[in-house]
Amino acid sequence: SLGGSKNLKNTVESLSLFLEKHSQTLTPYVKHLYHQIIGVILIRFRNFSEARKHLWKAVKYQPKKLATWGRLGLAFFPFLAKRFYSETVNHA
Repeated sequence: SLGGSKNLKNTVESLSLFLEKHSQTLTPYVKHLYHQIIGVILIRFRNFSEARKHLWKAVKYQPKKLATWGRLGLAFFPFLAKRFYSETVNHA
C-alpha cells in the first residue's frame, strides 16, 4: 500500500537526519542500528547501491554482527534480496 511505502520513506529521511545532526553523540551501536534499518528499507525500495552504502557503515560500527554481514551480502544479489525482502511490509 502507498501508506506503508510513504512511512518507510519518512523513516529513512528521519533516521538520516538524526544521524547527521547527532553524529557526535550517538553510540556506535545506535549508528549501526540506524544504518542497518535504512539499508533494509532501501533494499525494499530496490535501491541496492544506496542500501550497500548504509549496510557497509553498519558493518563498520558493529563488525561482529553476522546478520548485518548477511544483509550486506544480499544487497549485492538483487535476485536473492527480492526473495527475502518484499517491497511491501505486512503489519500483523
